Amino acid sequence: MTCDDVRLDMSRSESKGSFFSRVSFAAAVFAFLAAAVLCAAPAPAFADEPAADGAEMQRAGDKVLTGWQRIGDYWYLYDDDGNMLTGWQKPGGYWFYLDPDYGFMYAYAILDIGDHTYGFDEHGHMVTGWWEYNELWYLFDESGRMLTGWQKPSGYWFYLDTDYGFMHANEFLHLEDSVYYVDEYGHMATSWKKIVGNWYLFDKSGRMLTGWQKVGGYWYCLDSEWGMHTGYQMIDGRWYLFDKSGRMLTGWQRLYGTGEAIEYADIFFASNGAASGEIRMMWDGNLLAWNEDSGNPNGWFALGGYWFFTDEHGYVQTGWLKRGGDWYHFADNGRMDTGWEKIKGDWYYFKGSGRMATGWHKIKGTWYFFASNGVWIG
Repeated sequence: MTCDDVRLDMSRSESKGSFFSRVSFAAAVFAFLAAAVLCAAPAPAFADEPAADGAEMQRAGDKVLTGWQRIGDYWYLYDDDGNMLTGWQKPGGYWFYLDPDYGFMYAYAILDIGDHTYGFDEHGHMVTGWWEYNELWYLFDESGRMLTGWQKPSGYWFYLDTDYGFMHANEFLHLEDSVYYVDEYGHMATSWKKIVGNWYLFDKSGRMLTGWQKVGGYWYCLDSEWGMHTGYQMIDGRWYLFDKSGRMLTGWQRLYGTGEAIEYADIFFASNGAASGEIRMMWDGNLLAWNEDSGNPNGWFALGGYWFFTDEHGYVQTGWLKRGGDWYHFADNGRMDTGWEKIKGDWYYFKGSGRMATGWHKIKGTWYFFASNGVWIG
């Protein structure tokens, strides 16, 4: 090689044209300068001499340089005859890649070579397995080829960017029609996962589950944005209640602070979880009934296994009520009494219909006598 042979081919400096092409303009300049210094230096420091096969040969005086040689900021590799080697080489049991044009060794770089992408550590060794580069993690197979997409190298699924190969971590992934999550270690989430204070549910394949889901015998409702619902929630036009663990509640539940004039509300949730009605304790001490379908009921109505009675304004009866010549009694929560009840120190008995018993009555095989006012005599 002569000084006239040293050229900086700018047209090839970006020939690969991909994200991972690491042959920078600066690297080419260094290579150019290094070669220029060799040409300009007086003998016997370094002199170039054509080899028989046309490859470059390095000499130091009468000695042909072989093996690894550092010239400027770059390393070069020469064979036993002093010919500069290029491309893939495996001295010392490690694979290296030497620039096919200038011969310098690539180090701490990711390169597109042929149809595949490879990584090289700070020593120039081709990497396999996991490798951290510029604070991002990459995965390479045993032949050094970069892996992309879903990979399961150690019992966990990872997602490696399909364009650039880096491992995704600590983020939601929207892939095709599904949503996935990978944690800070890159592990794909399955089952329950708490993310930024919210709980999300993923199936065994990693897909996020939303809407109504039954897990371990309990119903949960999940949103793709906010995750698992808790507390009192309106869903598709109906009210539902979920405990702190996200389980849907049914039956009678007492809630406080459901309205400005409401001290608390006893709400009945049906077997499907939807609220069907409620008895509200107002701040003025009155009970107000509410039906989710018809509003304020009037007269007799059943809710959650109990009978109630309301006036035309929806206010719930408590205490004694005489209807059609019969006496009824309602507890402080508005529920009609049945069976034995002790009221102000006296015992009364109310039939299944709620009517107060008077006179002789046989109850579970035993006769009892009640006065005209309903008080049990004996």
